[in-house]
Amino acid sequence: MPPTYYKEEYYVDGGIAGGIALDIALKDGYEKFFVVLTREKGYIKEPKKFIGLMRILYREYPRLLRAMEKRHIIYNKTMEKLKELEKEGKAYLVYPASMPVDYKETNYEKLEYSYNLGYKQGKEEVERWKEFLF
Repeated sequence: MPPTYYKEEYYVDGGIAGGIALDIALKDGYEKFFVVLTREKGYIKEPKKFIGLMRILYREYPRLLRAMEKRHIIYNKTMEKLKELEKEGKAYLVYPASMPVDYKETNYEKLEYSYNLGYKQGKEEVERWKEFLF
């Protein structure tokens, strides 16, 4: 998402900081978590490839740059914590069976195909989800 300028400050998509707000949910006192992921099981986020270029482009935004540099670390640690919670019966992680698109995809047909895959998977798994949630 493009930055938003509001009250003399720029705001960016919160996903830059890690993508899964587990820390906030834990801080708010939640004890049970249902997480729908957009990456297949086993995915590990790697460091950004063009961090040197980003340091130049975002030199005036040091907090944004730090968040981008640490994003993969935060994401991977959050996933480790979620897997622990899952083993304890406190989290249910929904992974896509397959993910044929990435975040840059704009082709409507490909996006619709991906949506339909997820919808079909959801219909097949919804009873297990209900068992966890209720």
